[in-house]
Formats: sequence, structure tokens, C-alpha cells
Amino acid sequence: MRSMNRLIVTGWHIQLLSIVIAVIFSPLQTAMPLAEGQAATGARTIRVEPAVPVLPIGHSYGVDAVAFSPDGTLVASAHVDNVVRLWQAQTGRTLRTLTGHTSGATSVAFAPDGKLVASGSWDGAIRLWQVQTGAILRTLTGHENMVSSVAFAPDGTWLVSASADGTVRLWQIGTGEPQRTLTGHTSGVDAVTLSSDGKLIASGGWDNTVRLWDLQTGALLHTLTGHRSGVTSVALTRDGKLVASGSRDNTVRLWEMPTGAAVRTLTGHAGRISSVAFSPDGRALATASRDSTIRLWDVATATVVHTLTGHKGGVTSVAFAPDGKQLASGSEDNTVRLWEVPTGKALRTLARYHSPHFLRSPVPRSITATAQAGP
Repeated sequence: MRSMNRLIVTGWHIQLLSIVIAVIFSPLQTAMPLAEGQAATGARTIRVEPAVPVLPIGHSYGVDAVAFSPDGTLVASAHVDNVVRLWQAQTGRTLRTLTGHTSGATSVAFAPDGKLVASGSWDGAIRLWQVQTGAILRTLTGHENMVSSVAFAPDGTWLVSASADGTVRLWQIGTGEPQRTLTGHTSGVDAVTLSSDGKLIASGGWDNTVRLWDLQTGALLHTLTGHRSGVTSVALTRDGKLVASGSRDNTVRLWEMPTGAAVRTLTGHAGRISSVAFSPDGRALATASRDSTIRLWDVATATVVHTLTGHKGGVTSVAFAPDGKQLASGSEDNTVRLWEVPTGKALRTLARYHSPHFLRSPVPRSITATAQAGP
């Protein structure tokens, strides 16, 4: 989950992330970036001379989430420019662009049969899309804040979602109706996933905890504590024996199931962890960080096998292909990349946007920039 900044430019209202993607230039070309973690103390107003670059306007301001289709042929990506894109994994070509969200898309997941894609958004809605046509099947509403994470149950009949409103919700796919709301986190919930047997829900929240729930009853089974900052991502091995959690404290923790006992803590990233994912066989763990790197770990030995570099911004999401041989990653640098897992080699870039255009002021104008710190 990301905090937001707002930039008001004489008649335009543009929402931006709190990463360094907005750089305002004074007439003397002095850069004033709105950086991650920088809280605004008030509004700043400057004058901009004609033809001075004010705001880079690219095709997107970042990729927030990625997911492989069940057959491994497609990659879905959720973008901060409100869209979800479907890519052909082998060619890197855009298959379809899904539009309908009114704010940035934060999360994406394929249904087990590959026919539907679910996406969550800053607009508080979940949209279900038909992969074959790109049409919206239905829109799920009820969350009172940003939807940060979505995941399908293995049988495809349920969808689970996490939100900054502090809840986890279960939805019936056939009707789009909410079936249950899980409460217990004391702040926003950033991540949610389900076990492969569909019996267990794991969620991670801003309250520094991982919580495990019974899907059928909604009962809270375990509260896992130990992280010193918010939990941003959770993952379960296919056999259900391990839970991994990534945190803003720059660490990844492994927990044993069904006891919830802490197994070990993985350290080494220089920035907060944004995403964790187990390989299908559970032997490897991928971790993505705002330090712009991805690490591939051997789960049994808790050692780093490969460090994947190439992204020019924080890595926001990672997902293994169904066969475990490839890894997809999304980043704030506006790219989706594919990697070869056994070697750590970069394979291709699915979404590299061209040099950004710039919004230019035809006459000197005043610009007021305000920032609102997030959790």
C-alpha cells in the first residue's frame, strides 16, 4: 500500500505517489521532489517559466501488482494510472488494457480457471473482468477505503479482499455479494492470501501483525507478532506448512503452520519489503523491496540464491509462473519484467514506456504542491 501526494497545477488535479516521480522546477531549474516519507508542512507555490518541464506525463506512474495466469501464458499488471493490463508472457505484447477504475489499480489476481481477473483500486472497488473480452463482469463495492489486495479461492467461487478500512471481506463470485467481513486488525490491511485447500486466509496489516482466519467460519485462528512495522505482503506454501510475511521493517519472517511459531527472519534488503511469493514447490521464496532489488531465497537454508537487479525504482510485486521457472516483477519504474528463476537472468521487459512527455506551461504560472503523509 502506498501513501499519496496531491499536486494541483492551475486547473489540473493529479494524484501522485509519494515516491520521487514528481519533480517541480523553479525558473532556476532547482528540483523539489516529493520523496517517500517526506511529510508536507504546508503548500508550496512557485512560478514556472514557459516551456520548463513541470511534471513528467508518461503512460503510467508505476506498476503496483503483477500476476500470472494459471496456464502461464498471460501476465496481468495493475497500474497507478487506473488501468489493468494483460500481457502475452512469451512475446511481451499487450493483449488488452482494462479500463474502468477511477483511481489507481493496486492489486490483481486471476481466477483459477483463467477466465476472470479481479482488481482492487484506490477507488475502493473491486472489478471482475472477463479475460477473453476485457469486459467488466461486475463491480464489488462495500469497502470504505482503498482495496489493497485481492485473491481467489482455489475453487473460484469466492474472492477475498483486504482494505485500508481495516477489514478483510469475502465475496461470492456468482452474485458479487459480500458474504462475510473479518475484523480484528486495528488498522489498515495491506495483504491477503488463501491456502491451496481454501480453508485458511492469511492477512497482513499496518498493525504489524499477520492474522490467520478460518474461511468457513471467519474465526481468528492465530495472530502472529514480531514485525516492528506494518506487514505489506503475505504468502503461503502450497502444502500450507509455511507462511511468509514481508514488512516495512525491511525483513521477511517465516512462520510454521499450524502452530504459528516463528521459524526464522530473513534480512538483507535495504528497503521495506513490498511483496513475497513462494515458488509452486515451496522450495524458493522471492522477495521484492523498495531498494529496487528482488531476492531469491532457498527456503530450507534461508540463504540468498540470486539477487535480481535491473529495476530503476522500487519493486512493488513479484509472482511465480505456474511451473516455477519464471518470475514476474512490477516496479515504480513503470516496467513489468520477467526473470529466469534457476539462473536469475533477466528475460524480457513487458512494459517499458518511452521517454516521458512533459506538461509544459505556455505562460508563467503558479504551482501549488501539497503532500499528505500516509501510513
